[in-house]
Amino acid sequence: MSYTHQPHILRLVDSRIQNLEKVAFWVVLFALLIGFFWLLKPFYGIILLSLVLALACEPLFQGLLKLFRGRRHPAAFLCLVLFAIFLALPSGVLVSLITDQVLKVAHGFSGHIHNHTFQNLLVGWLPPQLEAWRQSLGFEIDIISLLKEAAQNSAQYLYQFSPKVVSKTATFFLGGLFTVILTYFLLVDGPRLYHEILDLSPLKNTYEKTLAKEIRLTLRACIYGYILTALVQGILAGIGFWIAGIDIALLLGLATFIMAFVPIVGTGSVWVPVFIYLLISGQWGMATFLFIYGFFVISGIDNVLKPILIQGKTNIHPVLLFLAIFGGLKLWGPIGILAGPTLVAVLLATLRIYRQDFHTR
Repeated sequence: MSYTHQPHILRLVDSRIQNLEKVAFWVVLFALLIGFFWLLKPFYGIILLSLVLALACEPLFQGLLKLFRGRRHPAAFLCLVLFAIFLALPSGVLVSLITDQVLKVAHGFSGHIHNHTFQNLLVGWLPPQLEAWRQSLGFEIDIISLLKEAAQNSAQYLYQFSPKVVSKTATFFLGGLFTVILTYFLLVDGPRLYHEILDLSPLKNTYEKTLAKEIRLTLRACIYGYILTALVQGILAGIGFWIAGIDIALLLGLATFIMAFVPIVGTGSVWVPVFIYLLISGQWGMATFLFIYGFFVISGIDNVLKPILIQGKTNIHPVLLFLAIFGGLKLWGPIGILAGPTLVAVLLATLRIYRQDFHTR
């Protein structure tokens, strides 16, 4: 081989070595990223919830930041303290009132069970019926043994389930502590972390900003639009049920908040049955009030409040939003209310980028 070909061969070898080094680097980086995200898997819900809390606290944090003259640490600390006070106290009162109403409903149900009609059913109808079944089937039915076995199985299940309750309670409080800590650091270092992520991302700067903007707007739209609207509808429904003299007004208000996320049926699936109940029970005045209040206030506020809060910040179709919310709930629990729509919004933004920059070429 002549010496004139050696530089070309060396360059070719060097090029292949560089290509192999790049491939090896990307393989290692990909493996490390998989390991990193697998490591964070138990904290996905905490991370997303902390991001949501940071976005929800942002207006208050900006005001405190001016008060503390740009010192982010004390502003973030006071912001979380104030947020916890204004969130924890009403939540504690609401949980206490709902628990009281649940106990009243259970007590009323227990009263129905212990009334004479139910006792006569057990004493007068059940034994002859069991005897008829025994004769027709041709074998003995030992109801006492069956009840004893059911009681033993229930006790054994409760004994096995009790450590899980303790474990879940500890996990809940630890998760809450981690959420508060992560929210604090997101408030303090959020802007710097945001720019570092954009700098490290291999995507074009315009794509990064488009996707980041879509995530931010979708989360804010979900928080201030859908969730806040549903919360207002639940509160208004509870007030209306209380005025109508319904004993379980808070429970029905909570049900209204949940059903506000369901399209088509929505909040009407709660107040319309109550309206029918009042009609059947002869309370015409309260039934008329609840119909007018439910139609124009409980259901009607959705058409007024939601456009004001969202203001075109998200382009997700209502049906797709419904699937995203309840699909997220099934996959990730309560945090899926936000994670599902955010995932769909990023997907739609990516498809729009593809249509604008790639499909037309």
